[in-house]
Amino acid sequence: MTKQTGIVLITGATSGIGLELLRIYHAQGVEIVAHGRSEQKLAILQDQYPDLHIVKADLSDPDAINAMMRDVLNAYPDIRLIFNNAAIQERGVLTDDGFDPDVAQREIAINLFAPIGICHAFIAKYANSNRPRPLSDPMALRIVNISSGLAFFPKTSGAIYCASKAALHSLSQSLRYQLAAAGIPIAISEVFLPVVDTPMTEGRKMRKISARKAALAIHDGIDAGLDEIYVGKARWIPIITRLSPSLMKSILRNG
Repeated sequence: MTKQTGIVLITGATSGIGLELLRIYHAQGVEIVAHGRSEQKLAILQDQYPDLHIVKADLSDPDAINAMMRDVLNAYPDIRLIFNNAAIQERGVLTDDGFDPDVAQREIAINLFAPIGICHAFIAKYANSNRPRPLSDPMALRIVNISSGLAFFPKTSGAIYCASKAALHSLSQSLRYQLAAAGIPIAISEVFLPVVDTPMTEGRKMRKISARKAALAIHDGIDAGLDEIYVGKARWIPIITRLSPSLMKSILRNG
């Protein structure tokens, strides 16, 4: 593994893939800013890793995101790598009598609007930098948006989650174009995941990749400078999409 230079910010760092990414980079001696929304979980994390920089924020609140990024970027100006990892998934079946638009709004806020706010704050910090660095530089800047294979082929349930990940994919592509046009040396990586064994997928009776394996694959993809990182079974998505899009739809339809 290549040691990351600079500071890493990870949202949703208290469990799942975020926690495994934290463990990987911490083992390399990297300075980490760990975000979470649970004060109790953050306290446990701080006890385990006393040298962590902890930040608590509700990513469904735009004002909280703005305040978090202002404080974090001021306190840790050497942040070079950001993981937009935090996400939630609700049932998202609009035909259910109990469907709650407020729950859907919160899901979209965390899964899409939060990455938008974080990306904008980071980009704005370096938009007028007098010392741009090429993306091949070990001190290059990178934002990693954690998405899903469901961004391409949604499932029956989780419609809001699928839509938010599809939007995140589109956002990531547009951001690359905008950054290139503006000459701002920030790389955008997207991660497309299969079903990962995390608290989000607890109780689902299907084959899952471990959060550790997913995090290692993400780390290696970043090391390789990949814009698109397909993890585990998600690697088949581009191939099957070219050969038989209808097959991919049928595979993922029921999640």
